Amino acid sequence: MRDAKKATSVLKAINENNYRRGDDFSTLIIYIHAMKSALGNVGESDLSEKASALEQAGREQNIAFILASLPVFLESLQEAIKKYSPPEDTQTEETLVVDSADRKYLKEKLFTIQIACGTYDKKTAKTALSDLKQKSWPRLIRDQLSTIAEYLLHSEFDKAAALAKETVST
Repeated sequence: MRDAKKATSVLKAINENNYRRGDDFSTLIIYIHAMKSALGNVGESDLSEKASALEQAGREQNIAFILASLPVFLESLQEAIKKYSPPEDTQTEETLVVDSADRKYLKEKLFTIQIACGTYDKKTAKTALSDLKQKSWPRLIRDQLSTIAEYLLHSEFDKAAALAKETVST
């Protein structure tokens, strides 16, 4: 989500400047390519395809297509950022308590992630992680879930499994 937020900021700025700088097209290509890959990894295939079209337009320096398509793409990207960002806590960190039912749910999902990582089953691991992110967790657990998500994004299954195992014991 941090990368997507940064990409949104950079892409908005160069779009608003109408690609006046010499490296604006290469910057667009780099950021759009990264978003294309990340969106594909989280299952946002339609948005990933739009990024692919924008990447190609950047390579061709098709400014008319980019100016028409990039604002719509950025709006959709903002929606994806909201969708995949963890929910804001309504409780303070000190009062957020994990009850026994949630603790059991957490352990089950983390175990699913461990097993899925052992068989390189990214889809199952990401589904279990997505399920976990629907609940409110203390900051430490949220941070660990975010790190597991990053490991999965980069197909670092051993690291994701190890952190899932470690998180079970926290």
